[in-house]
Amino acid sequence: MNIKLTNKGICLSLSVLFILYFVSINSESIYGHTFSPNESAEFLVFLDEFDTAILLTSTNLDNITIAKEHITKASSIYSQDIQKEISEKNKRVSNEILSTLNKVLMINSTSNISEINNTLNTFKDILLEAETSRLDPSAKQNTTIQALHFAGLLDLIEKNYKQVSIPANISESNSQSDTNVSSISSFQTAQILLNKLKSLYDQVLKPSLISENKTSYFENLDNGLLKLETVISQKQPFVEMTNILHGTLHSELLKAFDLKLKQSNATSSHDMSSMEQKTHGSHKMQK
Repeated sequence: MNIKLTNKGICLSLSVLFILYFVSINSESIYGHTFSPNESAEFLVFLDEFDTAILLTSTNLDNITIAKEHITKASSIYSQDIQKEISEKNKRVSNEILSTLNKVLMINSTSNISEINNTLNTFKDILLEAETSRLDPSAKQNTTIQALHFAGLLDLIEKNYKQVSIPANISESNSQSDTNVSSISSFQTAQILLNKLKSLYDQVLKPSLISENKTSYFENLDNGLLKLETVISQKQPFVEMTNILHGTLHSELLKAFDLKLKQSNATSSHDMSSMEQKTHGSHKMQK
């Protein structure tokens, strides 16, 4: 009797482990939309994220603490890798971005707001020059690159919204009622990035889908973007955003523009398929 019970225990444990493994891999298949990287798309995402941080520094100059949070974020966005990437094409522009950043990073309660604003305004021309130096003109017209650009913005919105503190009473929530500076800045960032996302979709991606008569895709993406906007405007829980991003927007984007997932996902599916064949014989997992 003891031997039988032990065997049953072993079988039960193996079954539980297999179920957990299956759920883990299957979750990756559903929610782990990590697209194959593209340097041009990544640079476009950088430009949007950096421009957003600069814009929000400017619009928050009446609150130096929040403005400081945004310019510090801009400084972290301008990483050594990005700096090197721009420098390889135009060293002067790379240095100008860095020196201008350093000027604004010195902002404090005694700073001349007018001068800081004038310095921030110079970023517009500097970033435009960085874009033209780094990107091939055709990149912005390439729908695959722009679809990956769109996916990158979705990831940034998710990353920032995750940092937002959601008040217990949603009806009283707004970006200024939250006393957490990081939460306020993250919420503001998510809002501006959403505007950039919608603009990219309306001006580039949706017209492309319409011209190719992919009606169902742009209808689903339209609905997904509307729901995403509602989540942010109403400061709904983070899980609501996750469901929209990975359950609708990422999956529709993948199909609409025939994007590729990173190889690691495919490997996981292959490994799972092999394991299942060994465990269940003729029972094969649907793909």
